[in-house]
Amino acid sequence: MKSYKTAKWVAILAGLFFLMGFYAAEATAKETYEEKFEKTVSLAKDGKITLENITGSIDIKSWNKEEVKIDALKISRASTLDKAKENAGLVRIEVEKEGNTLRIKTEYPDRGKIWRRRSLNVSVKYSLMIPAKAS
Repeated sequence: MKSYKTAKWVAILAGLFFLMGFYAAEATAKETYEEKFEKTVSLAKDGKITLENITGSIDIKSWNKEEVKIDALKISRASTLDKAKENAGLVRIEVEKEGNTLRIKTEYPDRGKIWRRRSLNVSVKYSLMIPAKAS
């Protein structure tokens, strides 16, 4: 009975050290890679806009045009510049217009594990110019 409890604790501790390694790798990210995204989409003055973003800022301003101007900046941090570029490439910005609604979504790869999203260390900053009466 005693050896079962010991084995159980060893397995738990090993799992914790394994997970801590992923977070430590993220914390030691020394290289930063930035990738710009720009797109302009026509939208009625009273159109609707939705934006989904997991991490990063969103700045919205209005103007008197019937279009939405999307400026986004992916910021990726990793231990090497090549890894930072690779991680930025895994994150997609999807823009879809259906009728009077514009949908903007930051799409992270689905690896089936929550920790995988965090280990990418990629954020997206959005700056939108939208029609003054849009919602």
